[in-house]
Amino acid sequence: MKQNKKYNLYTSKWLGFFMLLAAFLFPVNQLIAQDDWETEGGEIEDVEILIEKDKKLTLNEASRLYEKVTPAPLDTAKTAQNFQYKEFNYALSNLNPKIRVLTIKPPLLDKYYANYVKAGFGNYGTPYFEAYLNNKRNERHSYGVQFRHLSSARGPVDKKNSATSENYLGATGKIFYKSVVLKGTVNFQRNKQHFYGYKEGSEVSKDTLAHSFSYFYADASMESRDTGSDLYYKFKPSFAYFSDNFQAKESEFGLNFKSNFTITEALGANLKSDLYLGKLTDVTSLKRNFFRIKPKFTFVKDNVNFDVGVNVVYENDTIQAEDDLRFFLSGKASYDLTSEFLVFAGIDGDVQRNTLRSLSYENPYLRGQVPVFNTTKPIEIYGGIEGSLLRAINIKSGVSLADYKNMYFFVNNKQDTTKFDVIYNTGNTSVFNFFAEAGVDKKGFFRGVARFDYFSYGTNNIREAWLKPGYKFSLLSAFNIYEKILLNADFYLVGGMKALNPTNDQTVALDNIVDVNLKIDYRFSKQTSAFLSFKNIFSKKYQRFYNYPSKVIQVMAGITYAFDKL
Repeated sequence: MKQNKKYNLYTSKWLGFFMLLAAFLFPVNQLIAQDDWETEGGEIEDVEILIEKDKKLTLNEASRLYEKVTPAPLDTAKTAQNFQYKEFNYALSNLNPKIRVLTIKPPLLDKYYANYVKAGFGNYGTPYFEAYLNNKRNERHSYGVQFRHLSSARGPVDKKNSATSENYLGATGKIFYKSVVLKGTVNFQRNKQHFYGYKEGSEVSKDTLAHSFSYFYADASMESRDTGSDLYYKFKPSFAYFSDNFQAKESEFGLNFKSNFTITEALGANLKSDLYLGKLTDVTSLKRNFFRIKPKFTFVKDNVNFDVGVNVVYENDTIQAEDDLRFFLSGKASYDLTSEFLVFAGIDGDVQRNTLRSLSYENPYLRGQVPVFNTTKPIEIYGGIEGSLLRAINIKSGVSLADYKNMYFFVNNKQDTTKFDVIYNTGNTSVFNFFAEAGVDKKGFFRGVARFDYFSYGTNNIREAWLKPGYKFSLLSAFNIYEKILLNADFYLVGGMKALNPTNDQTVALDNIVDVNLKIDYRFSKQTSAFLSFKNIFSKKYQRFYNYPSKVIQVMAGITYAFDKL
């Protein structure tokens, strides 16, 4: 057994060989012995095979060199080296690639019809004409002229005795520079009304019924247009002249300035200033000077916005006819409740400029030599909320409480009830206002705006807030149907007005004003369209001014033609 354990790797290889040979020979032996399989004595005897290999394999010793090779001696002799430098010039022929650069053509602008004329005719003998002429598209300048005429040969009372006429002629021009825009405007208006506030059929002198006034205005302005600048400014001098057939004249030179300056990303400054040097000539001559400067700082941080400033006003035409310098606090704060809604609150004070022109346009039935004074608003406090619903409806609602001094009101003259006087509440007039409005703009199809106002007045020197509305509601809408039909529908409601009956000194509650208007435009092409309009559809003879009924339903039809060049 001790010798069997001497197998080495070489012996194992031979053992594997013999075992493989036996495996091949064994099935051959079986085939040969199949014939004697069933004979007796075919048993396999126990045989012990012992394979022993004592041969030693030896290898001759390999000779190894342990001596280092002696390096050959170096030749240190200097040998002269000859170098030749040759310049090679690889001249290439000019490269002329044939590459087609792809460019994007600028989008074609729609044809611009800068000019149009509109003409129509309606009941009450009402001709209408309007023309607007403008230059074609130009990056350097623009200019235009507009003319408008609207008149009625007959009115609601005694036909010609209540006729009206409105005329307007104006021109404007702009020159665009890199950093500024120069603009000029000039226009002239002439309107004519009649004092028809008498009982229909009464004997009146027609020569005393007409009331006409003319107004001329011109201005020139310079405004910055660099949107990337931190400074914005606008400077505008102007001149205005107003006169009527009662020999009243009013001239006025104005100078307006406003600017915005960005100090930091969150802080900005704002400045507004107005100067008016006027002269009113009626029976006497009165100089009316007015100066206002309103500096303000704005602060924006996250959801908070603050405006804080002061309003300084100087005027010399108070009812007491004394020079007066006034200071008012002005401020506003807003906070974003969400990305869609914000709340706001503020305080303000100012002086409202009143002119003979502004009073005459508000009430064209004034008598001659009416007193003209400014109205002071010492303080107004307001607050509210605004935002959008469903990203489609813009809403705003709020309240305000203001105190006024020298607020004006219209009352019928006692000697001639067809004309109006202007009276002033020299004490305090408090005005409370609640308002709510909503607007929808579906671009290309529908626009609509609705607003409701409620007013409450408190007067201490006069009985009522004469001819001031207690509430107002308006609904304006416009539809664009397939760029073919334009539909405008308006609804107005004004109520709560009270007038003074000068004959018996009694208070008269005027009926509500309900006015519904409708206008339809049909486009035959981009240049030609026809329109049909209806005013006061319900034919209400409402009175905006006491004793002055309005026209009943008014119908007008006409055409419009637009063209690109003269």
